[in-house]
Amino acid sequence: MRFIFGLSILLLNAIPAAAIEQNTIWVMWERVLGTPALCDGEDCAPQSEFRSHFLEGLPQAEARALFDDWTPLARLTGAADIAHSTMPACTAEEEPEIFTLAESERALVEKIETLRGLEGIFADFRGARGPSWMRENFGETVDLFMRKALAKAGIPLLTREQMEETPGRPQLTVRFSPEVQGCRPWSVSLSVKQTMVLTRDTRMMLEGTTWSASQRQSEEDVDFGPLDAAETAILAFVEAYRQANTAAPSEETVAQQ
Repeated sequence: MRFIFGLSILLLNAIPAAAIEQNTIWVMWERVLGTPALCDGEDCAPQSEFRSHFLEGLPQAEARALFDDWTPLARLTGAADIAHSTMPACTAEEEPEIFTLAESERALVEKIETLRGLEGIFADFRGARGPSWMRENFGETVDLFMRKALAKAGIPLLTREQMEETPGRPQLTVRFSPEVQGCRPWSVSLSVKQTMVLTRDTRMMLEGTTWSASQRQSEEDVDFGPLDAAETAILAFVEAYRQANTAAPSEETVAQQ
């Protein structure tokens, strides 16, 4: 009896359950409130407010009717009505790339050349934000690795005061961009910012990104995390700095060899 009872349970479990359609509508409202009148640094980022609702268990006909009611407004604002298998949908397939001299069609120099003759660089990653799920402090961990890597390579790490007095005011920054499901993976970017002079008016200077490197989440290597990405980008900067500041052999030396 025990054998028959056990077999009957296995047979019942093997019978697939009938698929039941479920309809859930998620609605999110984002209001960008603008930049505060008095702000400094990160406080100048546009402030946003979010409100969200979800309607669960709607019959298909009612769900379709709700979407149909929104269609005229969506067309007016250029919104997308696209079927997709993941949520949430994202209208932008890729995160905007960071501008670098090497990626500009009008670049006059390669981006590695902007590191040549650099007397040092200012960097402080301790306040950099990382993934909310990471146990380690992302900013402090990356900052410690950066300081050790630059010291080992002999790259002077400037204080903020020294940076202000150094031509170009060179600064190294790191940024973690979280993943957006159905849109893009997470990424870590490392950038060198410097001041640049307008050739038509040397009294005017702009701050821009002159060198950058980035690493993204890899589906092929699940163990490759944000800290690994940051370390890889830092080592790429160290190598680029080394190549840019390694004296090339003179023509006379080459001829003698």
